[in-house]
Amino acid sequence: DGRLLRNRRVLPRVRLDGDGEVVRIERTPTRWRMAVAADGPATLVLANPHFPGWLAALDGRPVAERPAAGAPWRVAVPAGRHVVEVRYRPASFRVGLVLAGLAAVALASWTWRDVRRGVSEARAPSRH
Repeated sequence: DGRLLRNRRVLPRVRLDGDGEVVRIERTPTRWRMAVAADGPATLVLANPHFPGWLAALDGRPVAERPAAGAPWRVAVPAGRHVVEVRYRPASFRVGLVLAGLAAVALASWTWRDVRRGVSEARAPSRH
């Protein structure tokens, strides 16, 4: 019938439980940055569910508390102006980078060895 329904009780994805204001600075698939101005101690709530690999930082310092898998992020924010960042940095990505680096070094060393072997064979006298 074409009716649009509106949930009037829905909460914002990012909100501050306490007095103050939150402004989203940046949002990408792997990073959220928010500017927080808290009048007193407060809690920033990011409704995205936590998943291993996501890390939070307050003013560039890692936040030690991590929610249970599937629970929303809650970051304690002291009074004042702060920047909260939540980034996706899974351990599997870092392991992949290390393995790719090792593979590149191995490939370069094999190539160098083959080039050196070719040069020494070219210099060797022919036995015909």
